[in-house]
Amino acid sequence: MNTAIVVRAGFAVVVLVACAIPLACFSLKEPPCAFSCLQPPNRCPENYTCEADGLCHHHGDTGSCFLTPAGDAGTDLAPTSDTASTTD
Repeated sequence: MNTAIVVRAGFAVVVLVACAIPLACFSLKEPPCAFSCLQPPNRCPENYTCEADGLCHHHGDTGSCFLTPAGDAGTDLAPTSDTASTTD
Protein backbone atom coordinates (compact mmCIF):
# COMPACT_ATOMS: atom_id res chain seq x y z
CA MET A 1 0.00 0.00 0.00
CA ASN A 2 1.26 3.46 -0.84
CA THR A 3 2.51 5.37 2.22
CA ALA A 4 1.12 8.70 1.00
CA ILE A 5 -2.40 7.24 0.82
CA VAL A 6 -2.13 5.86 4.36
CA VAL A 7 -0.90 9.21 5.68
CA ARG A 8 -3.72 11.10 3.92
CA ALA A 9 -6.34 8.66 5.20
CA GLY A 10 -4.96 8.96 8.73
CA PHE A 11 -5.00 12.75 8.47
CA ALA A 12 -8.60 12.69 7.20
CA VAL A 13 -9.67 10.53 10.16
CA VAL A 14 -7.97 12.88 12.63
CA VAL A 15 -9.67 15.92 11.05
CA LEU A 16 -13.11 14.24 11.10
CA VAL A 17 -12.74 13.23 14.74
CA ALA A 18 -11.52 16.71 15.70
CA CYS A 19 -14.57 18.26 14.00
CA ALA A 20 -17.04 15.74 15.45
CA ILE A 21 -16.04 16.16 19.11
CA PRO A 22 -17.31 19.76 19.51
CA LEU A 23 -20.55 18.88 17.73
CA ALA A 24 -21.14 15.90 20.00
CA CYS A 25 -20.74 18.13 23.07
CA PHE A 26 -23.06 20.89 21.80
CA SER A 27 -25.93 21.70 24.13
CA LEU A 28 -28.50 24.35 23.29
CA LYS A 29 -29.09 26.78 26.16
CA GLU A 30 -32.79 27.14 26.94
CA PRO A 31 -33.54 30.33 28.90
CA PRO A 32 -36.17 30.22 31.68
CA CYS A 33 -38.37 32.58 29.67
CA ALA A 34 -37.57 34.41 26.47
CA PHE A 35 -40.61 34.18 24.22
CA SER A 36 -43.92 36.01 24.20
CA CYS A 37 -47.15 34.06 23.88
CA LEU A 38 -49.40 37.09 24.40
CA GLN A 39 -50.73 37.15 20.84
CA PRO A 40 -52.99 34.36 19.48
CA PRO A 41 -52.51 31.47 18.92
CA ASN A 42 -50.57 31.72 22.23
CA ARG A 43 -48.02 29.05 21.28
CA CYS A 44 -44.65 28.35 22.81
CA PRO A 45 -41.64 26.34 21.61
CA GLU A 46 -41.27 22.72 22.65
CA ASN A 47 -40.44 22.36 26.38
CA TYR A 48 -42.16 25.68 27.19
CA THR A 49 -45.63 26.53 28.50
CA CYS A 50 -47.55 29.79 28.02
CA GLU A 51 -48.17 31.25 31.48
CA ALA A 52 -50.55 33.95 32.74
CA ASP A 53 -47.86 36.66 32.40
CA GLY A 54 -47.90 36.21 28.60
CA LEU A 55 -44.46 34.59 28.50
CA CYS A 56 -43.37 31.07 27.63
CA HIS A 57 -41.77 29.45 30.68
CA HIS A 58 -39.38 26.51 30.40
CA HIS A 59 -40.79 23.30 31.89
CA GLY A 60 -39.38 22.68 35.34
CA ASP A 61 -37.76 26.12 35.69
CA THR A 62 -38.73 28.04 38.80
CA GLY A 63 -36.67 31.15 38.06
CA SER A 64 -38.18 34.60 37.77
CA CYS A 65 -38.77 36.37 34.48
CA PHE A 66 -37.86 39.99 34.17
CA LEU A 67 -39.25 40.41 30.65
CA THR A 68 -42.26 42.26 29.30
CA PRO A 69 -44.31 40.27 26.80
CA ALA A 70 -44.17 41.49 23.19
CA GLY A 71 -47.33 43.27 22.15
CA ASP A 72 -47.57 45.03 25.50
CA ALA A 73 -46.29 48.31 24.10
CA GLY A 74 -49.20 50.28 25.52
CA THR A 75 -48.26 53.90 26.03
CA ASP A 76 -44.61 53.35 25.09
CA LEU A 77 -45.49 54.34 21.54
CA ALA A 78 -47.52 57.39 22.50
CA PRO A 79 -45.80 60.78 22.20
CA THR A 80 -44.87 62.44 25.48
CA SER A 81 -44.89 66.14 26.21
CA ASP A 82 -41.14 66.15 25.51
CA THR A 83 -41.54 64.60 22.06
CA ALA A 84 -44.91 66.03 20.99
CA SER A 85 -44.61 68.41 18.08
CA THR A 86 -45.59 72.00 18.67
CA THR A 87 -46.45 74.68 16.19
CA ASP A 88 -44.61 77.98 16.44
